[in-house]
Amino acid sequence: MRFFYPLSLTIFISLSLYAPQKSFSSNVENLIDELESKQAQVDTDGDGRVDLWRAFDKNGKILTLNSDDDGDGKPDLWTVFSPNKIVTLRDTESNGNRDWRKTEILNNNGQMIQQTIETKKKESWQTEEEWELVENPKNPKKPMYRVKRFVAGKVEIDYEPANLK
Repeated sequence: MRFFYPLSLTIFISLSLYAPQKSFSSNVENLIDELESKQAQVDTDGDGRVDLWRAFDKNGKILTLNSDDDGDGKPDLWTVFSPNKIVTLRDTESNGNRDWRKTEILNNNGQMIQQTIETKKKESWQTEEEWELVENPKNPKKPMYRVKRFVAGKVEIDYEPANLK
């Protein structure tokens, strides 16, 4: 995974280029208005090619994040953000096909309560791993995750939090 520091630097530089007579908050509102239904494109590794695309709503919340991790100029990671859900797709073989998927369900506090990782085999998705937030029998204030790993569609490993030390 890449470090996205250049994006924040790019946004800061973009904000500083606005007319100096405007307030900082006014500049941010203008930038958000410009980004609505548009993508911010960034070259994060300095090779002169865009490798990160982000789209925002009119309130500045990120809607999508796409990245090119193999340097071919095309996205191979696609992430879609919505309230209480994040879906990430990946092209693991650099062939243009989205063959890996992670779906995260979040509670209203932004904490992950369920996660599913799937891979595409032929034309169907097969579950590889599931995470589920469950109550910790030893400390109810500190919930734990139950993890299931699948092989050929059947549970091979089931980590029960009560059995973990």
